Formats: sequence, structure tokens, C-alpha cells
Amino acid sequence: MPPLHSTGLTTSSNVKSPPASDPSSNQTSNNRFIKKLNRVSQSPAQMTTLKQRLKSHFRPKNDPIEKQEISTNMLPKEQKIECVYRLDFRKPSVILKKGFTGTNNSRWMNNIFNDRTVFTAKSLRGISRFFLESVMNENVDGSKKAGALQKARDLYPTNKKVYVYKINVELLDCIDVSKDLNSILSQPTESRMYNYRKSKMQSLGIWDSEMRKKTKEKLNTYNQRLVNHTEEVIVRGPIDPSRITLYQTL
Repeated sequence: MPPLHSTGLTTSSNVKSPPASDPSSNQTSNNRFIKKLNRVSQSPAQMTTLKQRLKSHFRPKNDPIEKQEISTNMLPKEQKIECVYRLDFRKPSVILKKGFTGTNNSRWMNNIFNDRTVFTAKSLRGISRFFLESVMNENVDGSKKAGALQKARDLYPTNKKVYVYKINVELLDCIDVSKDLNSILSQPTESRMYNYRKSKMQSLGIWDSEMRKKTKEKLNTYNQRLVNHTEEVIVRGPIDPSRITLYQTL
């Protein structure tokens, strides 16, 4: 899940807790999450403490982090996503005025809406895992291995505040990536991600049987190793500022 993040840790006076009906977490869990973040300063040692807290806080009960995580596919198929979260370096004075337009980076394979692609997470748990990947440069599964964004460190500045925004996405075009890729190996043409890659490769004249096989395998790996942790949701921008609130400052 691409762009956003940092290491500064202060609390915004505008912190808003999600309603109790929010399917991604309950009120008590969110309050504990905020309190833990508020105790951490910007020192390297305390950043390490934050990393450990994030990993343990979002670890499913009675389910070690090394084992299979809770799948986003546990949600009923008919349940629509109403809100998502985004980690971003840009200040509220900018985002709450201009909103989110989309990425300006074409390197991502999940850049499905081109420069109108807005990357988000379904829950705070997903955001915490993306924090590990983008800010801490570690694997989203909580291991000590370097993260998938190791070669894109230029996009993630250090020693800067990072903001968590909550976004109302009702009636917007959203792709729950885990669900989209759920049957990627057996029914690839049912996936919007696959069809996007297909059209892109066809335009380059390199869509043969070998490329089709590689595309399926690559997307399946992406789903299993990253998306199942970050709970990625891709939204078609632009997203109007009226849909956005500041959830937390880190």
C-alpha cells in the first residue's frame, strides 16, 4: 500500500474517535491506541517502543503475529465500506482545504485509477501495519525483515509528523483489494486489479500467456504478503474535504 508517514509523535486537539458502529474497531480499543501513541516522543528508543506497541496492540487475541492474521474477507460480502483511514505527511491545513486528489507516482502496480488513485486502509489495524512498512521500513507481518517499500525510501521522509485521516467513502468508487484478489488464481478476469494490469500490458504489446501467469502470481503474492495485513482499500479520487476529518497526529 503506497504513499504517506513519519516519526514525530504529538497529539492533535482535533483528535476524533470513530463511532461505536465503526466495524474496524471498538471505542475502547481506539482509546487505548491513542493513549499509547500520546506517551511516545521522537527519540529512536521510543520509536522502537511505539513499533512494539503497535505490533502487539493490533495482534489478534490468541493468534501469534507469525501465524495467519484475521482476513478482511471475514466481512459479509454485502457489507459496504463506509469509512477508511489514510496516513499522510501533509498537514490538516492542506488536506482539510484541498482534500485528496490522487497519487502523483506511476511506479505502483496498484495505481488503478492513475493520478486519481487514493490509497487507504479499511481499519486502524491496517494503518498500524502500513506505519511499520512506510515509517519504520519493516515488514508488515511484524518481522525484522526490511519492508516492501525499502527501495522507495525517498517517498517517506524521517523526523516529520504524520497524520491519520478518516474518510467517508459512501457512494465513492472503492476497491477492497483483498476481496478483489481473493480468486485471482482461479478467476483472474473477475479482478479489477488484474484487468487493469492486463490493459496496461496490452497497450505495451506484451500480454502473452507467460505475462498472464506472472501477473496472476504477482497479484496473489501481493495480496497474501501485504494486503492481508494493511487491509488496503483503493478509492477513486478526488475526495472532497467535506468527507475528511483528522483522526490523529503522530
